[in-house]
Amino acid sequence: MSSYYTAVELEAMRKARLKQELADSIRRIKEQLQSEYKSSAQMTVGANIEITVFVADEAVRGYCKSGVVTGAMLQNENDFSSTERDELDFSDLLFSAKKKPTKLEQELDSWVKKVDERPIVSEKDEMDRTRLLAELAKTIQGSATDIEDKIKSVKMRVSTYLQGAARVTDSEKKIMESNYFEYCALCELLEVKPSERLPYRVEKEIARMTSVLEKRKQDEYVMDVIESIMEDLGCHAKDDAVLDHTVGQMYAVDGHPLCDVFIGNDGSGIMFEPIGESKGGSLERQRQIESSANSICSLYATLEERAAEKGVILKRVYLEPAIINEMCVQSDVSERSTRKKQRKITTQKQRAVNTEV
Repeated sequence: MSSYYTAVELEAMRKARLKQELADSIRRIKEQLQSEYKSSAQMTVGANIEITVFVADEAVRGYCKSGVVTGAMLQNENDFSSTERDELDFSDLLFSAKKKPTKLEQELDSWVKKVDERPIVSEKDEMDRTRLLAELAKTIQGSATDIEDKIKSVKMRVSTYLQGAARVTDSEKKIMESNYFEYCALCELLEVKPSERLPYRVEKEIARMTSVLEKRKQDEYVMDVIESIMEDLGCHAKDDAVLDHTVGQMYAVDGHPLCDVFIGNDGSGIMFEPIGESKGGSLERQRQIESSANSICSLYATLEERAAEKGVILKRVYLEPAIINEMCVQSDVSERSTRKKQRKITTQKQRAVNTEV
């Protein structure tokens, strides 16, 4: 008894398999991080939210120096060395020109600092905090109001704000901690530095980064399949290249020294383009280039058929006879630095995270 799958079914199976492989990779790294750092990574919710930042090492690249991120630091992603938020520093407004603050000034300052006693868990928490700080700044700047009235106003606003704090249960804390480990695992796979600390932002990044990795894994599989088939067809990878803003691969083709082929993924499909040596030369040379280009184009049908057997469906947009005056030539292609390893440096991975979704 034999089984038969259509190309569409094979593609669906391939996508599901790669998605599961990625999920397994994320889970393994997450479990490794939990095993290695569980004792030192803590999230406590009370007066503040605290998340321990992992030590940078070979297992977790790009992490900040070991330390604790408190509620006072969660809004300042660029500097975790300070436990104060600049936006809470109203000292220029709170204190007079005297060397020592008065008792009333100190009381007013203490109420402002209480703002950090409400943990920032949700997007609403962050918006409420931003709105409150704007209101406090306006109240403190009011020159017509005496300090006692300012204290009353600030006290009332801050007290109301603190009463709106959501209670975080133990099960919710465990979910936050689990999410943070998953986020760090995703950062490791993308080779980027973890920067988010707020729970709701971490959740958003998990969804976004997972989508980035899934797309990348699917694209890499497609290009690996194509490269393997191209090798079987006598086309040998030369170097990375860019054609019409599309990053791809240049292939030399056996028996066709005057014409290469460019293959790249432009986001909507696979670009398969014969590349002539030049448009100049004798009429005979131009005919040789055209002949080579048409021979190379004929390989696409075989590529299409074999790729479908591996669950990769290539859609043919158009196929017209190659004409030398309309062909792309070597001068239209910009080379990239040698091969795939160079594409994996951290700065490019960071760019990928910002642009792939």
